[in-house]
Amino acid sequence: MSYMNSKQSILNRKGVRPSKANLSSADREWEKEQQKLAALKNRREQMTNWRARQLYGTRTEREELKEERRADMLRAKIIKQTNIQREMELDKKANADIEAHNLKMERLHKQREEARRSYLTHIAQENRKLEQYRRRKQEVSALKEQVDSQKSPDFFARFGRNAL
Repeated sequence: MSYMNSKQSILNRKGVRPSKANLSSADREWEKEQQKLAALKNRREQMTNWRARQLYGTRTEREELKEERRADMLRAKIIKQTNIQREMELDKKANADIEAHNLKMERLHKQREEARRSYLTHIAQENRKLEQYRRRKQEVSALKEQVDSQKSPDFFARFGRNAL
């Protein structure tokens, strides 16, 4: 009874507890963020060390850095060339597959077209035969009527001339 009299309000609702599903995802997000920051810090330290060796290092250190740099560029160039070669091979394979599919579809189309033509010629032959059969049937029925009309006595022969 008291429920009926109470006014409905959003303030009278029970509070909802927050979902615990977000806690683990928040922890994972924080860990990812920390890993990103650590990787960025590590990269900055490497760059600072490299610059310091480049600017303040001995002549041999600078030569070593140049050799490392050349080796890195050569590795990158080789990787790029292998990637290009791999992509070209994949493209050739894809083109060969497409060409094979197109040839298959052409053959299938030709087979279907040939089957359609043979079916249509067969139907045309059957229609000609049917037409010939109908004509013969009409000719035979016309001949029968003609023979019957010649065999059967005419009206005057049956009833005489004075029947009218």
